[in-house]
Amino acid sequence: QFVNYSLYAGDTFEIALDLGNASGITKTARVELLNASGTQHGVFGCTFTVPANAPLARYRVQGQVTNTWANALLRVGVDPADGSPALMVDNVALQRVNDVVTDTVCDFG
Repeated sequence: QFVNYSLYAGDTFEIALDLGNASGITKTARVELLNASGTQHGVFGCTFTVPANAPLARYRVQGQVTNTWANALLRVGVDPADGSPALMVDNVALQRVNDVVTDTVCDFG
């Protein structure tokens, strides 16, 4: 999902979303915010393991933009791509926060 918003160096952003798993197979979700020009220009994200048959639960990613981005892309990827019912995603929110982080923060719960 393109964000269509400029992000400035030093700003901290938070991605909050609900993830669940409707299949009997454990899924791995990668949640990222990246420079729309490509990952070589900036990216932060987290990888979460979502257990089989897990109901929706809240996950959070916080990271700092190290240089100015003209546009950003919010991306959620899932593994394995096995054809079974996939990861459930709901209530996605992206916001600038006042927290200062030097490393990416990955939270569940």
